[in-house]
Amino acid sequence: MNLLGKLIRIALSRPQEKLIISLFLGFFLSIFPASAYIGPSTASMIWQLMLAVLLAAGYMAHLYWWRIKGAIKKKLSGSHE
Repeated sequence: MNLLGKLIRIALSRPQEKLIISLFLGFFLSIFPASAYIGPSTASMIWQLMLAVLLAAGYMAHLYWWRIKGAIKKKLSGSHE
């Protein structure tokens, strides 16, 4: 028996886990498609978050540029010898 089967068998042997699993499955099986609308403010927040992540990654690369450059140089010079 595979690992997933063993875990399911163990989980179903306890009454509390049976309740949790049945509630979890019932919740996710009863979800209906949503006709949701993403407003302009939500889209703006998502764009701001993506921009902030890119700027933070660029700033971290700027801070550690010499370490990154030295590691790459060491790796390249070591591979040619």
